[in-house]
Amino acid sequence: MNTIVPSHTQTSKQQLQAAAYVAMALPVIPLAKSADDLRTWWNEEQQHRGEYGLTEAQADILIEACKEHVRSLGETRGVQP
Repeated sequence: MNTIVPSHTQTSKQQLQAAAYVAMALPVIPLAKSADDLRTWWNEEQQHRGEYGLTEAQADILIEACKEHVRSLGETRGVQP
């Protein structure tokens, strides 16, 4: 029995995992009470983002959500996740 997963199946699985990660991360972002909290979360999650193989577009979605939340907190100086 061949236990090697075809590459297209691996890609699909990774795409699903990345999409699920983004879907789970988006509701977490507004829970940050400050820009520093959000930066800490972003840094702690760096490894997970890599493991799930987020595309640049998916990372951009999270970055924009972080920026938007920081602005909503009134901390607009040098907004960077």
